[in-house]
Amino acid sequence: ALNAGSNPSTDWLAFGDATNVQLELNNKVKGSGAIRFDLVGSGTTAGIVNNGIDSFALATEIINGGAAFAWIYVNSITNLTNFIFRLGSDSSNYYSITETTDASGAAFVNGWILMRFDFADRTETGTVARAAIDYCALYMTKTSGKDDDGYIVDDIQLHSGEVYEILYYSKFPWQ
Repeated sequence: ALNAGSNPSTDWLAFGDATNVQLELNNKVKGSGAIRFDLVGSGTTAGIVNNGIDSFALATEIINGGAAFAWIYVNSITNLTNFIFRLGSDSSNYYSITETTDASGAAFVNGWILMRFDFADRTETGTVARAAIDYCALYMTKTSGKDDDGYIVDDIQLHSGEVYEILYYSKFPWQ
């Protein structure tokens, strides 16, 4: 998981049209808290950004076949287009992944959704220093004028998958 730091409410900042970024202690998926933000309504992007996560090297396994996962609480899907995940060495050098469905491929719903951002779908802006990743942003694209409150991001994780071929015997081979 990407470390939120010792004080998540000051380490994570508003991105785009977000405001009132704060630690959420009650409505969370995992751990002791999550990051909550509200929308101002004038811009077309809103979310959170952290320019100082604990620096780490981004493994080749993540780049070649991994994914980022995040739980997002969506207050209202009205006028919401997509979510974008950025990970990089700074705000000018990052990988960007855009998703228009949740992790299962279903349409967004109000409430908690699990997002999956596959690195196979990434685009690179600038030149990412993969040995020194310390920038992360997660935000939505929305229509201007969307100004509701209560969006929450929790448990951002990077995973690389492994394929296992397993032989097994069953009396129900086609079930």
